Amino acid sequence: KEEEDARKKEESEKKMQAALEKAQEERNRVAFKQMLLERSVTPGGVWEKELPKFCFDERYSTLIKDPSARKAAFGSFTRADVIKYKEEEKKAAQERKAAALEVARELMDKAKLSANSTLDSFWLAVADDGRLAGGEKT
Repeated sequence: KEEEDARKKEESEKKMQAALEKAQEERNRVAFKQMLLERSVTPGGVWEKELPKFCFDERYSTLIKDPSARKAAFGSFTRADVIKYKEEEKKAAQERKAAALEVARELMDKAKLSANSTLDSFWLAVADDGRLAGGEKT
C-alpha cells in the first residue's frame, strides 16, 4: 500500500511538473511573439529577411532555446497575424484618407471658393492655416 501511494504521488508530481513546463513554454512563445511585434517584424515576412531585426535581442535565444522551435514560433506568428496586420493597416489608411478629406473640405469652405476661383486665390485665402505647414503648393 505504501509503495502504491508513493508511486501515485510520484506520478502526480511528474504530471504537475509537465504541466508547469508546458505553461512556461507557452508563456515563452507569447513573449517571443511580443518581442517580434516590438522589433517591427513584418507579419508574413521571410525568416532570413526578418532575422536581423531581432536576432541581437537577448530574449531571442533565452525565451526559446531550440532554433527550430524559434523558427516555428516565427512561422506561427506570421500566419496568425498577417490578416490582422493587413486589416489594421487598411483601416488606418482609410482613417488618414477621411481625415485628409475633412481638412480639405474645411479649407475649401474657409476659402469661400466659387466657380471663378483659382488655385492662387485658394492658396492666398488659406496661407495662414497651420494645417498646411507640411503641404506643398502644386
